[in-house]
Amino acid sequence: RSFARSLARSLVRQVMWAYAITGGEAIVAIAQVACEYEGADLTSAQCFYPATGGMWKAILIFGGAQLALSQVRNLEEAWWVSIFGTIGSILYSLIALVLGMAHADNGLGSVGGTTGSSAAEKTFQILNGFGSIAFAYNFAQILPEIQSTLRQPPSAIRTMTKVSSIAITSAYVFYIWVAVAGYASLGASVQPIILQSFCGPNWAIMLAQISILLHMLSGGY
Repeated sequence: RSFARSLARSLVRQVMWAYAITGGEAIVAIAQVACEYEGADLTSAQCFYPATGGMWKAILIFGGAQLALSQVRNLEEAWWVSIFGTIGSILYSLIALVLGMAHADNGLGSVGGTTGSSAAEKTFQILNGFGSIAFAYNFAQILPEIQSTLRQPPSAIRTMTKVSSIAITSAYVFYIWVAVAGYASLGASVQPIILQSFCGPNWAIMLAQISILLHMLSGGY
């Protein structure tokens, strides 16, 4: 049991680090798009340019927001956080899907995978993809806490089994379409955060990055 608890705590810490980094990247992207609108120097400190320390400043801002949210006592009082996170997740995924489909005629991706890559490189790329999929489903860590808040009867286990099956299947179908559209349009050049692969329109990128930030804030909470 002690090993399982240690492993669970380690996984939670890794997920929180990933959320903090992704949230910081979203803040940097928002600042960069805003500066581009205003015609400011994108490499300046006020535009959160990474080379001028913008990344660690953005992560500190994200951490401060997380600290404020942590003052909410329990999940029942933070229902509104989950709503913002859900809306943010659906919105940025939908934007990524539309942008991917709009550029799908580029044809940079193929069923055969990356050209010029060895079998070992393709294997590691596939394993990296599985890792990204696993990260997308890390919500399982809080399922027991959600289950404990459900009214009974019917039994919480039966309710959660049905709800989880519907939710996971729906999310998988949606995410796989986003992945296919992104790969079809960008091929091997697609970035780990797919929205960083597209250069516009700026309003869509800005809206998507705000949505990512909302999702990371709710997930990190």
